[in-house]
Amino acid sequence: MTAEVREANTETTNVATLIAVTKKYTRIDELTPEILNAFVDKIVIHEREKKDRKRTQKINIYYSYVRIVDIPTDEEMREMEREHMQRTTGQTA
Repeated sequence: MTAEVREANTETTNVATLIAVTKKYTRIDELTPEILNAFVDKIVIHEREKKDRKRTQKINIYYSYVRIVDIPTDEEMREMEREHMQRTTGQTA
């Protein structure tokens, strides 16, 4: 339980730090190395894969203070929207 509390405290501190850094860059007109270094810890590029005549390449972006953020694909977003519509209105999208 102590480890879980410590991890929660670390996450809280990391989010607070990220918010502070984000406030520093409220208007980004150009992506500079300084800004990139402030927000990105590392980028891992995996080998290309060929599947069903399509080539894909997985890229993991480890953001500073919060690590990997799972960003849904367009198809996943459409599915979430359909599910949301069904839950809230009983309709299909």
